[in-house]
Amino acid sequence: MNVLKLAEEDGCTGRKVSTRKGGEYHGPCPGCGGKDRFLIWPEQNGGEGSWWCRICGQGGDLIQYLREFRGMSFKDAAAMSSRPTSPKAPGAAPKPQAFVPRRMESPKEMWRCKSNALVTWAHRKLLQTPSALDMLATRGIGLEAVKAFRLGWNPGEQGRDCYRDRTAWGLLEEFKDNGKPKKLWIPRGLVIPTFRDGLLYRVRIRRAAPREFGPKYYVLPGSGMGPMILHEDAKAFVVVEAELDAIACAAATGSTIGAVGLGSISTKPDEFGHKVFQKSLCILNALDFEPAQDGGADSKAAKSEKMKKRIRGWWQKNYSQAKRWPVPVGKDPGEAVAEGVQLREWIRAGLTPAFLVAASKKEKRAEAPAKIPQAVIEFQRELTGKPISMELSGESGAELIFDDKWAQAHWNEFRRLADRFWEPEIMEWMEALPVNRVSAENILKYCKN
Repeated sequence: MNVLKLAEEDGCTGRKVSTRKGGEYHGPCPGCGGKDRFLIWPEQNGGEGSWWCRICGQGGDLIQYLREFRGMSFKDAAAMSSRPTSPKAPGAAPKPQAFVPRRMESPKEMWRCKSNALVTWAHRKLLQTPSALDMLATRGIGLEAVKAFRLGWNPGEQGRDCYRDRTAWGLLEEFKDNGKPKKLWIPRGLVIPTFRDGLLYRVRIRRAAPREFGPKYYVLPGSGMGPMILHEDAKAFVVVEAELDAIACAAATGSTIGAVGLGSISTKPDEFGHKVFQKSLCILNALDFEPAQDGGADSKAAKSEKMKKRIRGWWQKNYSQAKRWPVPVGKDPGEAVAEGVQLREWIRAGLTPAFLVAASKKEKRAEAPAKIPQAVIEFQRELTGKPISMELSGESGAELIFDDKWAQAHWNEFRRLADRFWEPEIMEWMEALPVNRVSAENILKYCKN
């Protein structure tokens, strides 16, 4: 029994790309699909092999593969392994392992600074691209949601993908086979940013069609890899696979209900997300619904669906407040919207009555929002007397203007204020102002478009 053979049986045949570690194979992941994201080293662990998915972030040995993708218990998986396992007392069943979330690294400051400028520039380009806005509207993402979640469009340079120096973005230098340094690839397409605690966390790009090579979705290197969580302070969440579907759900329900975009059906919460979900009252598991496939119970399609069903059930197994709540039509919220489903009514129908009562009261209190967001008022107080401002004009998107000597002498305060400029609520407010350069003196001036 070998991990490579199991992957081939699951329809995930890989190709040999290297001889390191006794041979390395790349192929589609049995959990999240893809093309070359699933790595297998068949000679490791005494010839049983080991594996790792670059997107899911999951990996392990033969036993873990059987548990993760075949739904086996530890006892049954261990029985198929030739390697010895820890001895157990006669008749003692192995204890189920509690879920332990991983701690994901946050992006570096240099990456965040460069990526913030990219997101701001791309957001303005999207507002000038009617075809992309129309495409988003068909998925339930209207103009207000585009602005609220800072979606963008990268048209490229002269219609081609962009390439930048990796070290300028705080990334390690990598080299081609000919010894020349690799460039940071920034493909054309829809720019989907993820924020955590108001700070840019990840940039994913849904590449423009047609694509001559590579994946449909591309994560900008240097990004954080935890799931997208919208409305982090909400007490109820809808869990979906695609981040665009999460944005559509969050836009339909308002801030009282959050949404989670995993990016892949097999992605698990990281440490940050796990803490958020533990405090929630209700989790609606709306991961993609796939209709039954023809071909019999032993077909590859049937095995794949069985594995996906087990993965979808993971949320109910690990969170007592979670329940399965697929869309009534289609396989995901995007298809449901195209069929006329109102996401707000579908989501609210799945929530508990107690939560709905609490949410209704909160929504009524929020019906008359303050003219100026509280975050902007607080930020203005923090900026007063500080030689730092932001220029919001030109092709560069946005640029911080500050006094070098002051920044060096007050580095921690400077970095904190610089990060606050990029908070979505503050950035959206600044872009509505009738000025190009925003400072403490004019940030409270109101301009309604």
